[in-house]
Amino acid sequence: YYDTTLQVSERWFSLAIFDANKGQAEAALIAEEAGIGLDLAGKPVDAQVVEAVKEVERRTGGRVKYHGELFGTKETFMRRAKGMFYWPSYKEGFGEAHSHKLVEALMMGVPCVVRDQGAMREVFGGFAAKCPQKAINMLRAAPSLQRGAIALRAAQRWAVPNVARRILSEVERCKQ
Repeated sequence: YYDTTLQVSERWFSLAIFDANKGQAEAALIAEEAGIGLDLAGKPVDAQVVEAVKEVERRTGGRVKYHGELFGTKETFMRRAKGMFYWPSYKEGFGEAHSHKLVEALMMGVPCVVRDQGAMREVFGGFAAKCPQKAINMLRAAPSLQRGAIALRAAQRWAVPNVARRILSEVERCKQ
């Protein structure tokens, strides 16, 4: 749910396991180049990815920060973040078609900048970037949409009653 009383930070948040396909190392590099604060969290699966992110953390003096796996606090990070940044790097035709954690963020009114692959553009619209430079531009400009408007649009599309209504409508259509 959208909380109007929360103090929003100036830091972005990236939540994904640390492996080659989830793009955490690339997200850290993009944040470094963009000059933004980024908190990266998730299960440390690939030691090379973790070390790459920690190296960016060292170079940026903690502006880009590795948190490892979070227990009980990821929702707080998500709610207070300036936005969510998700940069998976799957080969074409593989990977995620959708991200539930980012839909959760949208439902809380948190803007999301994502890599444009799979169904990400359909889910996240204009904040889906094909290349790192476009992502950098989006991150630097910070989505100008109001959090309340983001939450309202997300609820219209992703709230359980609305999703159920669309599914049932399709089921009925298929019966005809």
